[in-house]
Amino acid sequence: MYYSRITLELAKLPPERLKELITKGSYALHQWIWLLFTEDVTRKFVFREEEGKGFIRFYILSENAPKKDDLFRVETKEFKPKLRKGDRLIFTLRANPTVCRKGRRSDLFMDVKKRAPQMDRKDLRTLQQAVATEWLRRQAEGSGFSLISSTVESYQRKRVYGKEGDPITFCTLDFSGVLEICDPEIFLRKLLIGFGREKAFGCGLMLIRRQVTL
Repeated sequence: MYYSRITLELAKLPPERLKELITKGSYALHQWIWLLFTEDVTRKFVFREEEGKGFIRFYILSENAPKKDDLFRVETKEFKPKLRKGDRLIFTLRANPTVCRKGRRSDLFMDVKKRAPQMDRKDLRTLQQAVATEWLRRQAEGSGFSLISSTVESYQRKRVYGKEGDPITFCTLDFSGVLEICDPEIFLRKLLIGFGREKAFGCGLMLIRRQVTL
């Protein structure tokens, strides 16, 4: 696997690319990212998008290395962490947790709010945190890790446009916390697959680092 940091500097975009970005938004960005992996018949990467002043940056975990491209500054390295059972890691995760009720899928936080309309804001937030943590705990089952702790750092509603210009609305939660490795091989395979839905729109990538002990 490969971990990459890919940066798009907006001031250096050719006029035709800038026009495409303004017209198509996130759909154009994601199509450009796909062009870095033209050898993949199906998507074999997960990514996370961050906006900065004058640039857009993508963090990508992929099965194959991205190719170089004049449009982006591509920095990549092989991803081969040496993990053992019992290791504890600090993680961050941007995910799209959903719940399905009566055949309809909805945003996890909004579902909680609809089921507890009279709850005050503080108690609602506590309940939403608990439900989100339970969702992540279920994700851990069969994924080679157990959840030690987690916090939802932010909740955002996003609106993007599909191939035909149709609007797509979804929500994201940014988690942070600590996990413990149960099965390193299964965990690494799951990292490449990603967690939750809407992976095509920048959800599902878990970033990890070792927990420093004193």
